Amino acid sequence: MTAADKKSVVSEVGSWIWGTIEGGFNEQQSISQIIVDAAIGMIPVVGDITAVRDLIAIILQLIQDPEKRKSKLAWILLVVLLLALLPVAGGILKGVGKLILDAGEDVARHGELVQKIVDLLNHVGKGNAVKFLKELDFEKYTGDIVSAWRKLAQQLDNAITSVLGHVRVVIPDAMIARLKSIQAGLRDLKDLAEQMIPDAIKDLNSRLKAIQQHLYDGTWHEIPAAATASKTREAEARLLEKETDAKKLAAPEVPPVAFPKNAITDFHPVEGWPNLSLPPWTKPDGTNIFIASFSGPIEAITLQEGTKIRRVVTETSNTAGLNWMLAEEFAQDGKAWREQWAVLDSFSTNGFYVEFTVPPGGLNVWVGKASTQIGNTAGGVQQLSGGATQIFIDFTFGVNLQAQEAAKALPRIPTGWTFDVPIGVTPMSVDVESLSPDEVEPRTSSTSGDAP
Repeated sequence: MTAADKKSVVSEVGSWIWGTIEGGFNEQQSISQIIVDAAIGMIPVVGDITAVRDLIAIILQLIQDPEKRKSKLAWILLVVLLLALLPVAGGILKGVGKLILDAGEDVARHGELVQKIVDLLNHVGKGNAVKFLKELDFEKYTGDIVSAWRKLAQQLDNAITSVLGHVRVVIPDAMIARLKSIQAGLRDLKDLAEQMIPDAIKDLNSRLKAIQQHLYDGTWHEIPAAATASKTREAEARLLEKETDAKKLAAPEVPPVAFPKNAITDFHPVEGWPNLSLPPWTKPDGTNIFIASFSGPIEAITLQEGTKIRRVVTETSNTAGLNWMLAEEFAQDGKAWREQWAVLDSFSTNGFYVEFTVPPGGLNVWVGKASTQIGNTAGGVQQLSGGATQIFIDFTFGVNLQAQEAAKALPRIPTGWTFDVPIGVTPMSVDVESLSPDEVEPRTSSTSGDAP
């Protein structure tokens, strides 16, 4: 990979990884570049941006969530992504592994899956794709995968050490605490991964063997020799990682979510309260994310003097913003905050909260349950159930205006949620996109012998 290639890839993925780790200080892009650079240099296939993004995402998930470490699928996903780090055939093995993992336990799909894998192998290299698939054995790469993990973990550790000692960048205390927490978690994860990775490879290999059985049992017919004659060519397909899954999950034909979003017609204005059905809350095209953030009745309530409310914020976000909760119902941790108040990664990163005591005269607010939220995030689709009671406050409206300056001056209190990684995430699905008979696309890699 040339310096120009590296710089190009870092610029594309750098902003994402910076937002994942830090969130509120996007002006400090150089830190993300250091961390991404530590991983991108290990990827043999130039431009495989998703490999870097997804690897760091799954590592952060395993660091943050102890329950995730008990998940067999999480470790198999890590193994599949680590395959991309192997020299020569890494990109091929990652593609095959992702297709196998996406099929899951659905044996009925195996015949179709064999065809997709063969088409993918035809596209990424030369050789006998069917023979390669028959003889593929992930377990023979165990030593290489474990070695790749050790190298990646050490390089990420070194990168964080470099960031913490980067005197040219002014790093806020909250960011230093986050990076130190990630680094400590990474070091803890190193030893656990040494135990879990070999088992995950065995699990992935057992899924591969089930698929290979379709070849041996004759339930899938190999490509005949005539198909390689000069008048035709073998079917080829490129790997397609689906970025639009969130839209599909939100489609009408999907079974109802826990707390469906309200439509504008579900909102009923009340005199003395901001009318959310009018601009600026409702856009010219009729969309209204504020009403849609509620599920069920939206009540006009006056919060009485002395009532304590809280709002989760970042280092730079507005302390007098729109979304609040009663102090007595404040989320017990970052996981509860994300899930119960349905705060997608793209909405906020947290770090702090503010507490406000309602002044004399009270505040006129809208109150209701948070609706289920679905969106794309690192490595997959995030779906958060919602259902907690949320409070919507417009400090520029009517009686609320007298409290705006006091709300803006509130001190930020650390949440103690050292960093947030994706919660409620379903890994992005993967498929292949067939090339048309007359479509020619450069093959991405090759190996010697019979392997593609």
